Amino acid sequence: MNAPPRFYVANSLRGRFNARGLRRLGAWLDADVVQKRPLPPDRTGLVFSKDEVRLHTPGQKAQLWHPGMVHRRRRLVRDPLAEAIGLRPGETVLDGTLGMGHDALMLAVSGAEVHALECIAALLFFTLDGIRRHAPHVAGRIHARRADHREWLAAAAPGSVDHVYLDPMFPPAVGGESTTWVTLRGFTLGAGETTDQRPTADTLRAAWRAARRTVALKLAPFEPPPQVPDLPPARLEGSRRVHFAVWRR
Repeated sequence: MNAPPRFYVANSLRGRFNARGLRRLGAWLDADVVQKRPLPPDRTGLVFSKDEVRLHTPGQKAQLWHPGMVHRRRRLVRDPLAEAIGLRPGETVLDGTLGMGHDALMLAVSGAEVHALECIAALLFFTLDGIRRHAPHVAGRIHARRADHREWLAAAAPGSVDHVYLDPMFPPAVGGESTTWVTLRGFTLGAGETTDQRPTADTLRAAWRAARRTVALKLAPFEPPPQVPDLPPARLEGSRRVHFAVWRR
């Protein structure tokens, strides 16, 4: 059986960490430390300069954290996700799949207190570092931790948060996921799992139990809302570009 993939961490030629600091960071992020050059072209890693951190993925240009479509979404009168769940200022939202943090950032901008979960420690670090640099005025409303949303929801007390939001990873042919994103999500897959990470009915029922108001599930293009036994029918919400299945109390 192949060993699961591992991130690496490395300094640039003018990196911010000494050797001991880089080893400590690698241990904290569950990542290997790479000291030699050239960097491994077939592995995913974080490379630290004095002031920046770049994500290296095989076959892709190294990238800084980027806010994606956040700038465009902020120009809208109401963000599609915030509108879909009927978000009120000060409400709590569990973002079960932080990823690059774009949805968590928009929820925080819209006034939510966001509790975000991410399985990949290195991706969690990369995203939080980027959000704190890009939007320090709202970064304090995003409370993130390393955890699997399936385990968190299974153990959550009823009514733990106002809203639960899940953005699963779709196969590239279905949801148009980027190569970088598919590579990153590969770090979360167990033996026998596929890149189609739609939540099961049990996970959606656990989300419904944990949410006081709504559960929102991002859908792939043209995907109908799932029908889940013991849950009310989901409503299709969103905009022309993005759609959500929303269960509302």
